[in-house]
Amino acid sequence: MTNSFTGRTILITGAGRNIGAHLVSHFVAQGAFVIAATKSTAVQVGENVAQIDVDLSEVGAGVRLMSDALALRPSIDYV
Repeated sequence: MTNSFTGRTILITGAGRNIGAHLVSHFVAQGAFVIAATKSTAVQVGENVAQIDVDLSEVGAGVRLMSDALALRPSIDYV
């Protein structure tokens, strides 16, 4: 059986805590590469996880996040 997210790239905001942290673990287990955007909490980075530190309450932070994410992976399948 193939994992449905194998080869996919997923960007998750709020990835350092609660639901966001759970989603990171869930999608990595399903074979996805996860870009974990977090304000202040370290995420366990590994072969299938990259972290971007960002405070989305700042003006222009969303644009910077997408720019940084696309620098890591040329295509993002899900946000």
